[in-house]
Amino acid sequence: MENISQSLAGRVGVTHLLPLSFAEVGGAVPEIAVEHFMVRGGYPRLYQVDMPYEVYHQNDIRTYRERDVTQLLKVQNIAAFRQLLGLLALNTSNVINYTGLARDLGFLSHLLRIRDTSDLVGSVHVAAVMENLVVAEPAKHDVHQGVSPELFFYRDDSTIEIDLLDLTDTPRVITVKASATYRPHQARHLATIGPTLGIEPDQRWVVYRRTHTQRGTEHRVVPVAAYLLFGN
Repeated sequence: MENISQSLAGRVGVTHLLPLSFAEVGGAVPEIAVEHFMVRGGYPRLYQVDMPYEVYHQNDIRTYRERDVTQLLKVQNIAAFRQLLGLLALNTSNVINYTGLARDLGFLSHLLRIRDTSDLVGSVHVAAVMENLVVAEPAKHDVHQGVSPELFFYRDDSTIEIDLLDLTDTPRVITVKASATYRPHQARHLATIGPTLGIEPDQRWVVYRRTHTQRGTEHRVVPVAAYLLFGN
């Protein structure tokens, strides 16, 4: 809003337009797979015209991100800015280590170099990408409903971690697994943190990549596609 010449006095408010959610894309493209959505993204233009999403994202970064952000923040070293984008992508769904970011000199060409679903499934970053999706989608849903998301990452001194603590409405704890096979030990942190935070067993979820829902006495196992449609 830095260069807006008109006064904003008396304006009703600011509308935040986020990329399309998985549920919104699924309404137009019912056959879309979660993995394809993770690679393609939710920008409407990608579903309006038949164009390679690699080209779209590359152009988007070079025009809007590099131009607007660098002008706003007065960035003078564009190469360093591009490197930062790559490093931030590399650290998706990880605890930020600022020292590590400053020390790492590597740069992932065009972020994580994931160009299709085969790249995604075979990537060492598939779990991080899926965790990011599981956090981003409820955030979109809440913002579209005019609600401020209350989404947190949980980690205590004993290094017990929960990928998502959702306190926006009904309190829920979620652990995300990119594997296609559920194993009971994947819910061990839910069994510890759920009772500690007073969260009901039905709201302790393991989200994974298969299509079968399981309901146990202490938690639920939910397919990622079903989770992304939950509440929509």
